Amino acid sequence: MPSFTLPDATELETTTTYLQGSFRAPAAATIRVTYHATPATSDLVIAAGDTWESLDALLLEWNAQLAADFGADTVELGIDADPANGTGSVVIAADAGLVSVAWSQSGDGTAIRNWLGHDADIVSEASPYTFTDPHLGGWYPQLGAQTARRASSSRHRSIALFQDGTTETQSMVSPGDSDRAVLDVRVWFSGSHGAGRSGYTSTHVALRDFVDDLFDDGSGPVEPILLVHDGDEWTCRLDGERVRLLPRRIEGSLPDEVWEVELPLVGEACPW
Repeated sequence: MPSFTLPDATELETTTTYLQGSFRAPAAATIRVTYHATPATSDLVIAAGDTWESLDALLLEWNAQLAADFGADTVELGIDADPANGTGSVVIAADAGLVSVAWSQSGDGTAIRNWLGHDADIVSEASPYTFTDPHLGGWYPQLGAQTARRASSSRHRSIALFQDGTTETQSMVSPGDSDRAVLDVRVWFSGSHGAGRSGYTSTHVALRDFVDDLFDDGSGPVEPILLVHDGDEWTCRLDGERVRLLPRRIEGSLPDEVWEVELPLVGEACPW
């Protein structure tokens, strides 16, 4: 859900293809949102080890809590995509008045605050309020996926060869077992340059940062990865047999105009 709308809020920019990493909370925390127009408060209670498979999943849960405490369409969180730089920022909006967010009303909400792209408590800010930095573990390319499909599907099997020349085969046979689906995902993005990024496109740097976030010290985004394309959701992991991210310029485009990158992904839950 890269955009959202409130009665007095501006429609946020959307993108048809994006990636998000998942997140595991390293510590328990209660995050308190204050809606000053009433005033009233809403608490999101997080236990150590709570996991969300994407930022969209967290915001869906958090928005449900806000709607239960404040009423529908009163306070909402969403993502303002910035495809020019390949990033997305979290926005909080209210239908009236000011909003505040205390990340560690109890416990320690620092890690989740950092993941969402903010650096301190939000104190009596006007709506809509955009967090200070792009959220971690997200990539929002400008031109979207040109291809997003299963390239092949297989199931694990093993073959044992005995001294007498006979063999024994073992494979998955349960109807509940899932295929290993190697995906063909090719994404195009344009070559806009960010300040201080001489020789690199902003979206390319954002892709590198996205992958780095997946393999940080354990307090940030992790696998699985959510791939969203044209409304379909794919739960994926990086393919350990072919992890290579090397964008190439599309032949015939102007220098730095259009680039393509093949994403080495294996699908765990596929829409089709």
